[in-house]
Amino acid sequence: LVDNIAFLDALTQQTLADARYKETIYEYEIKKSIYYYYAGKDPKEFIR
Repeated sequence: LVDNIAFLDALTQQTLADARYKETIYEYEIKKSIYYYYAGKDPKEFIR
């Protein structure tokens, strides 16, 4: 029982870390797009 709880806790932590990572990537892409827009460049060229 303790092993299952530890496994589920680790899985939860991994899922939360992955969600935070993806959120950070999305925020970075948005900020990058805004930067290139105000720099007078086409943001579509720089967003992956």
